[in-house]
Amino acid sequence: MADPSLMLWEKRKRVKPTLFQVEVSVKKAKVAAPQQAAARKSTRQTPSRGKKPTPEQPSSDDDDDEQSSPSPAKEAPAARVKQVSKAAAPSSVPRDASRVSEGVLSLIGQPFYDEDMSDWHGTNVHLDELAELRGMWQLPAACHILWLLQQPLKLKVYNSLREYEAALLNPSTSAVLEDVFTKLLLGKKERERLNCGLGLAYDWWSQRLAEYYTERYKKWTALKEKAAKARQQPTADDDDDDDDDDDVTIGLSEDDAALLNAITTSLKPLGAQNPLEASGFKDVAPSTRCKLLLNLCETVLQQPGNLDYIREMQDDDLRITPIGVDRCGNQYFFYPQFYLERRIYRLSEGDKVWQLWAKGLESVQAMHDAFVAVQKGRKWAGEALLLEHTDAMLELMRQDKLEAQKNEDKALKRAILEAMPRKRSARIQVKALEKFEDEKLKSDRAMADEATRAGTFIFQSER
Repeated sequence: MADPSLMLWEKRKRVKPTLFQVEVSVKKAKVAAPQQAAARKSTRQTPSRGKKPTPEQPSSDDDDDEQSSPSPAKEAPAARVKQVSKAAAPSSVPRDASRVSEGVLSLIGQPFYDEDMSDWHGTNVHLDELAELRGMWQLPAACHILWLLQQPLKLKVYNSLREYEAALLNPSTSAVLEDVFTKLLLGKKERERLNCGLGLAYDWWSQRLAEYYTERYKKWTALKEKAAKARQQPTADDDDDDDDDDDVTIGLSEDDAALLNAITTSLKPLGAQNPLEASGFKDVAPSTRCKLLLNLCETVLQQPGNLDYIREMQDDDLRITPIGVDRCGNQYFFYPQFYLERRIYRLSEGDKVWQLWAKGLESVQAMHDAFVAVQKGRKWAGEALLLEHTDAMLELMRQDKLEAQKNEDKALKRAILEAMPRKRSARIQVKALEKFEDEKLKSDRAMADEATRAGTFIFQSER
């Protein structure tokens, strides 16, 4: 499994790693004066013009004498300096996990984040499917490509990997995948008609995706059959080209051979058979959905216009590198583009297992404390570098927490202030309504009195 090649800090905040290099200074044994004179004399001698000088081989007897009888007075200080320097220098060579003590493995050998599904309350997401996605490096790799292409593809990019996880687990109702797959499948002119964040419905893009891979697999099969027929035809050079029997592009033109190699490399992670041949996108496994997304992202990334855009970006935006390596050789990765939910992934040294190792302030703090405790013993350069990155992450996460708390307090005060005028206006409306009713009642009484007086006047006049 290929390592994800992808590391930078959000908002251009980078932590410069500290390189632990200790130069071991060992005193050289002094050479006696006669030996120095002889050495200078030998260097001044010029070889004869008729023969080339042959390099002098060191005498084994002299070496044995020097190694067997060192000077204690001169060699002891050098050995002491070398020993002290070696103890002070942190090591950077990975060790076998079986040779690491159980105490160290108990501190750093297990993930610091355990999913309790509290963030997924009220959804139809299953823990086993979520764990399957989080065990794939292809998910953050695909999301990183989407982040790189957000401008040319007019994509709405989310600052949390959770949004993409939820989208792949519920593809038929996801607005995220509507935007992503629509923009990946459309051409440039068609894409410009859609606004950022808007895409077509699942029925359209899933059908278009199935047609795309059907044509791609047909092209792959046709090129392989063409190459097989070309290899079966005998040529004059068959006897001399026995070493090229394994080359599947023999007999193809340069363009067809290059296309066959490109399609083979692209479709190899998906398998020899089209995964969408008999199933829809929502019916395949979550891992297959993730591989299809990454495969399509990589194909679109290779388009000339997108490559020209990518070349203008900084190298730190393009590559994600490990933020540290522990003493067992395990590598740790962080994707700063998705800073709303900071995560640390671990790629194990032996079996190359990709795992979500820490997520959120509490688990990152626990991971940091564990490596601090481990560093109190034998120091490790890769772990020291990891601690520098986690220190910076924790500082940013604490700042984000304080800022979120301030924003929450401001929102609460704003809600209270907005509610107060509504209560005041309601009281005013009640008073106005009461006043209106009183005035209406008075007017009705006045009209009744006038009617009574008018009736009395008419009655008296008739008499």
